[in-house]
Amino acid sequence: MTDFNEKQLEQMLCEHLPETALAGALTDINPFREAVSKVIAGLVMTTFTLQFLYLNYILPTIGVMLIYLGMRTLRSGNGYFRGGWLLSLLRVILVSFQMLVTVTPYSGILGDWTLWLGQGIHLGFLFCLGMGIRKAGLQAGLDHPKMATWPVMVWQLVLLGIAMVGSGSWTILILMVASWVNLIRRICRCADDLETVGYGVPASPVWFSAKPMLLTYLLLLVIAMTGLSLMANYTPVDAETVDVSAFTGATESASSVRRELIEKGFPEEMLSQILDEDLEDLGEVKAVRTGDIQESQYSENRMTGNAAAVQTADGRIRWFVAYGYKDGKHPGIVEGVKIQNDSEQKWDVVVGRIFWEKKEQLYMAELDMDLDTSTHLWFGDISKSNYCSSLYSFPPLCDGARGYFTYWTEDEAFDVTSWGLCSTNIYAQRKILVLPYEDLPVKPQGDLILFGGFGDGFGEERMQIYSLIEFPQQSVQEKNN
Repeated sequence: MTDFNEKQLEQMLCEHLPETALAGALTDINPFREAVSKVIAGLVMTTFTLQFLYLNYILPTIGVMLIYLGMRTLRSGNGYFRGGWLLSLLRVILVSFQMLVTVTPYSGILGDWTLWLGQGIHLGFLFCLGMGIRKAGLQAGLDHPKMATWPVMVWQLVLLGIAMVGSGSWTILILMVASWVNLIRRICRCADDLETVGYGVPASPVWFSAKPMLLTYLLLLVIAMTGLSLMANYTPVDAETVDVSAFTGATESASSVRRELIEKGFPEEMLSQILDEDLEDLGEVKAVRTGDIQESQYSENRMTGNAAAVQTADGRIRWFVAYGYKDGKHPGIVEGVKIQNDSEQKWDVVVGRIFWEKKEQLYMAELDMDLDTSTHLWFGDISKSNYCSSLYSFPPLCDGARGYFTYWTEDEAFDVTSWGLCSTNIYAQRKILVLPYEDLPVKPQGDLILFGGFGDGFGEERMQIYSLIEFPQQSVQEKNN
């Protein structure tokens, strides 16, 4: 009996059955070509990314999964393929961890260590892949099969060196891309050498085929990221019920102040949204002024706001800034406020209150307002100003979401204040998935910002209430007299 080995069987089939369906079936049962094609596609996606439409996150994530799926098929071929499969799985875990942490406030822990760990895993995988291809070629009877990926490893190390020295030369970049394309073609040629004998590499059994597994992984990752994003951005507040009488002058003193404010021009609708306790310490009111409102184009169809300034007999100004959502509109997942005043004026901590209705009951929460300092640019001048900010979320499925902020300002020299500047920006983040995580308001690169908050972040809505108030000069003379 003749003892045929695999190489003799292959040669006989190629000589005698080249035009039959059986010859085509030999390629169909060859797992090597399809598996390596997935790996090469994954290498392309993880090496070059596009910085728009979240492709810098999407492509590498799909890429590492394609590499894993390709190596999953080959893992039974030899020890090198098995090692490459384990390293590809480790990289999928690392990338998944990075994606999940990126949507949380803890994204700062993803420092250089994740970059170097990822590159180390990738280099180890390239070594295992190249040696696995070489060993598969030897097992198939090829003469002098090549270690296909060592040039790619050298290319990867050179690219890391260029990144470390910070070279931004387009010439170097173009040469590196061209060389990388040639290296990928080299891997493809090595795969071509095994195309007709690659059925000697057994296809490992799997529970799920590649496409359903890839789609399931991506779906679960998006669900997990969305859930973490909602948890990270939703900022609950401590609520308490409020009786409507607190807005109507429940005491004689509060009722008297309300009548006086309306007589002097305070908007009656706005006044009906302010609690009695924020009016009773006004003292003698000398004048009331309202300012022009500049609403951001992103929120002009969703939110509305107004500002009023009350000048008192002791020469101070009490500001009231109110806002709300128009009919049928609802707040975002998280909201933020930033109130900035003129650097020539003294001001105290802002009192912020938000209100909403649920099951015909009115609720209120007082916001935690933080004081800080910002640097801004205005027509070439750089200055620092104090500002007050807060983050908060309205409860889901609530109605009548609104709020107001109130604070005192006075002249630095304790003279009678005859003017005032109010700049209030109210932000709303409406995206359920914020990638990467950003606090409201989304901060530009560096500490320097443009005065007034120009340049809103992607997915962020902003309404600006900006008022410059001047009071009649006679009210100042009355104080001086």
